[in-house]
Amino acid sequence: MSFPVSQYAKLISEGKTFCANGLYLDAEVCFINAISIHKPTFEAFYNLALVYEKLGDLEKAMGLYTSLLETNPYKVSLKKRIEFLAGEIRENQLAIKLYNNGTFI
Repeated sequence: MSFPVSQYAKLISEGKTFCANGLYLDAEVCFINAISIHKPTFEAFYNLALVYEKLGDLEKAMGLYTSLLETNPYKVSLKKRIEFLAGEIRENQLAIKLYNNGTFI
């Protein structure tokens, strides 16, 4: 079943609005539905990755960013996002390790 591009654009727009209002689970649904009905675009995957970041699923976000980088190797903003997220993941891993060892930050 094929949906018109306007339905795809509507879902992307709604997802961005939900995200801007902190409704990340609703935004996630919009972006996933957009990807499922139309050839996925950089915009859809990038926004879905941002939602995963907001939801705290940093590994899932990193997976999407990394996939996007393979097809968009010259996107400076994408490279910066990956570098930032890699730092966040390292910090989280260190915090978990310190917590598990009984050392609190």
